[in-house]
Amino acid sequence: MAENRLLVPAVFICLSLMTANAYSADYDEARIKRHIEELKDKKTANQARSNLTTIGQNAVPALIVVAEDVKEKTGVRLLAISAIMEIKDPSASAAMIGLLKDNDVKIRRASAKTLGILKSKQAVQPLIDVMKDYDSEVRFNSVRSLQEIGDPTIGDVYISLLKDIDTRIRTFSVIALGKMKNAGAVNELSEITKDPDANVRAELAKSFGEIAEKNCIPVLKYLAESDPDANVRKEAIINISKINDPQVTDVLMGIAQSGHKDFRYQAVLGLGKILDPKTTPLLKELLKDESVQVRIAAAKALAAMGTDEAKEALKTVIDDESSKVRQTARNAL
Repeated sequence: MAENRLLVPAVFICLSLMTANAYSADYDEARIKRHIEELKDKKTANQARSNLTTIGQNAVPALIVVAEDVKEKTGVRLLAISAIMEIKDPSASAAMIGLLKDNDVKIRRASAKTLGILKSKQAVQPLIDVMKDYDSEVRFNSVRSLQEIGDPTIGDVYISLLKDIDTRIRTFSVIALGKMKNAGAVNELSEITKDPDANVRAELAKSFGEIAEKNCIPVLKYLAESDPDANVRKEAIINISKINDPQVTDVLMGIAQSGHKDFRYQAVLGLGKILDPKTTPLLKELLKDESVQVRIAAAKALAAMGTDEAKEALKTVIDDESSKVRQTARNAL
């Protein structure tokens, strides 16, 4: 009898929970339906999008319906896609892939961008196929999404995009090949040292520093010594020092002895990483350089070497006119 009395509250609690869950589901469904309708009104659209984003995953199916509705206004469809992008629910990937073929170019752009946020592996091939789209924004969003997804097997795709007419696509392709450390792409990358955009060439220098193969040295040497853009030359000097090869030492020594003080400074910093004993005589000379930054870099390089010859050289600048040079030398000694 006592056991029966205990069962009654338990059953009541279970029924209450079931009722509450059913009510909650109905309530969410009603809210979603209402916000979807509000999405179609300019006055309430932005707030509705925010509310649907807050609801999250449960709102995604309704948002997909709106995004796929070709009879709906483009602006409303774009709001639905932006909400999906913010919710980041991978279950929306298939729908976004389908929208890559939408007749509306704005929808194709948005869906290509969203697939990168969703990091959908199943979207890799569809995004590659979209590279044939006439719209450069669609292609750009696609290549950016491919980079965000990070599939290591698509190096050839990036290589094929190195000659795209859109500067952003060429830039992203160069960056992607560098992050992949794609040594097989060095020859193709070497062909864009005359790219009309300085930012592409700067990223080329960085990517060669990431790849860090011996056959990257000639291109980095060319960029460091001959590129018309100062930032490209700087990046080339910085990144050539990441390659462990005697040729690099010779290139940096040549730059350290000539050119603008900023480039001499970067070259000496590179020599300070390599620490080749044959650079000691040059570093000793650079302790007398007109540039304080160059003298400091030379002092730090000699301090890192720690040889008797280096220590003797540092003693000559403990009375340097620059307090920073003096401090560097004294700390080392």
